[in-house]
Amino acid sequence: MIRDVYTSTKRTRAIDDLSDFGKTLLGLDTNAQYRQVTMVQNDSRPNKSYTTLVSEKDLRGFNQGMLVGARISARSQGSSPLWVVSRITAL
Repeated sequence: MIRDVYTSTKRTRAIDDLSDFGKTLLGLDTNAQYRQVTMVQNDSRPNKSYTTLVSEKDLRGFNQGMLVGARISARSQGSSPLWVVSRITAL
């Protein structure tokens, strides 16, 4: 479930400041703007929460509170771990 969507955070600004080469190393689309999205996995207890990066174009049509399926992968920007969504679908 999508809990929160943020458009301008320290993490999204850091991604915006990366060069195309830096974005490519992280497996990010060099032409995309990214949003910080908090997702909750609520199919088990306790619930798990992930703060992820989702490209703006992949996030179109998705709103806070929607149930989604997402494929996420771990990446690292320096000493900061990142969860990056590579696929998102409505459930």
